[in-house]
Amino acid sequence: VDLGNRSIKAAVLSGADGRTVVEHLHSAAVPPAMVAGNEILDAEGLTEELLRLFDNAALKRISATIAVGGNDVFIRRVSMPRMGYQEALQQLPKNQSIRIPVDVKNNKLDIHITDPRGDGASMQVLIVAAKKEAITLRQKVLIEAGATIHSVDIDAFALFNVFAHLHGEIAKERATLVDIGHESALIVVLDRGFPAVARRAYVGVSHLIEKLGDGNLMPDEAEQVLRSDNPPAIYPEAFHGWGEQLVEELTRSAGAVTRGDAHTGPIYLSGGGALIDGMGEFLRDRSGSHVAVFDPLTGIDAGKDLGLSHEQDGAMYALAIGLALRQVV
Repeated sequence: VDLGNRSIKAAVLSGADGRTVVEHLHSAAVPPAMVAGNEILDAEGLTEELLRLFDNAALKRISATIAVGGNDVFIRRVSMPRMGYQEALQQLPKNQSIRIPVDVKNNKLDIHITDPRGDGASMQVLIVAAKKEAITLRQKVLIEAGATIHSVDIDAFALFNVFAHLHGEIAKERATLVDIGHESALIVVLDRGFPAVARRAYVGVSHLIEKLGDGNLMPDEAEQVLRSDNPPAIYPEAFHGWGEQLVEELTRSAGAVTRGDAHTGPIYLSGGGALIDGMGEFLRDRSGSHVAVFDPLTGIDAGKDLGLSHEQDGAMYALAIGLALRQVV
């Protein structure tokens, strides 16, 4: 279950005999001001919306994977002396050479050793810290909606999970995943097989809608423009201004992996913003990189009753599918 700031998305997957099937995809709109950024402002209201989605979709006995992200999460890749998982986790808060800018008491801390079979004196480690309060609140919403919690994931890892499941060889090289939502874009830069940078940039679709509003379009009219085959004259100017901001964020994210090297590698787009007309062509021209829409349904079997309306609509459910994939792979 992907709890977004303007929609809830649920992906139902099954797995048997090495075959994974996306059985159902469901979504429901979330009223404004219920979720801002990654912060849940109205937990009771969000629970009611989730209950309504479960009821309308006739979902029973739900075991759900959910995610935290944005400012609630800290991720860093570091080098540590080679040791076991438990020893490294215990030593991490005491390691003076690795400064973790979070309060360990109020955060859930975990690590992933990316080269566990290495024989060198040092090892590469992904450090992850997530706010306990954010985890608890999301768990509460799901439980009160009648679901049980299978696990709590990180949004960036869920996106990486489904991408690596389908494109394992590409994921071993430099590549950039961009999930463009309503308020923000989740940017995940892959390097040597793992997320090296994961951050949210506040350049979501709503910011393009605001720029269209500068041309005296009402918000509802601006949203219609994004789906129009014949947009008004104001659209190219607004789109390019917004697109340049997105390119800047992609360049900044890639440059954080290796200082002085802002190469993004191929760019894969998901989320609702991925389907905006002209997005791929614009990013390709500005970045010089290969750009494609990442639709998990091109590589995972779809159930007979899936019933999506448009080609590549599966891209909007990439995060939800990545979360559900934890339970079947």
